[in-house]
Amino acid sequence: MAERHFDNKEIESLAHSMTQLAVLFKELSTLVVEQGTIVDRIDYNIETALVSTKEGRGFLVKAKTA
Repeated sequence: MAERHFDNKEIESLAHSMTQLAVLFKELSTLVVEQGTIVDRIDYNIETALVSTKEGRGFLVKAKTA
């Protein structure tokens, strides 16, 4: 097996790339959390709209029979 020697510049470049990758993963994690919060809000709004729609329908049925 051939032995490979790395010079300082190659090691520094690799370390810099790894640091950038770590930053990207951290940013991705933040985005995933933020999107989860948005999805939760959408779900809540849909549930609220459903309840309001059912309530409104009930009022319309009452008004029609009155």
